[in-house]
Amino acid sequence: MKEHRIIEAIVGMMSREIVNIEGTNQVDTVLINILVQFLRTYADRLHHGKEERILFRALVEKELSLEHSKMLSDLILEHESARKMVEGLEDANRSYAQGDTTTARRIQEFLQKLSELYPTHIQKEDKQFFVPSMGYFGKKELEDMLVEFHVFQKKMANEQ
Repeated sequence: MKEHRIIEAIVGMMSREIVNIEGTNQVDTVLINILVQFLRTYADRLHHGKEERILFRALVEKELSLEHSKMLSDLILEHESARKMVEGLEDANRSYAQGDTTTARRIQEFLQKLSELYPTHIQKEDKQFFVPSMGYFGKKELEDMLVEFHVFQKKMANEQ
């Protein structure tokens, strides 16, 4: 959940760039590149990577309630949706940087969609999913999962 706070701060940067584009019809392509790299590396590879490869994988092996099973599926779909939006944002930004200023509105739309997706996604995970999902695991399983999270994070840090 601590990682969510960092992602929320980046969503604030997206919101400010949306206002900038609305007011000027110009895009800060350097900022968009930074946002794309952050969303790909930190939000997706690191954060979603830990969720999908460790927590979600472990939950799939459990007998989840219908509500939690549906929520798990929804969260996975939201991760996939975010990946597609980030890809679209990167493509539009590349076009804009190459002189196609008509893509400013597409960039704004991708930023808007991402700035709407992440807060609702994070709230769903923080308030409705993570805490209840911990009840499916015993103490040893939770300790082992924390170790796996640290190993995963360390491996990613060494790749950078």
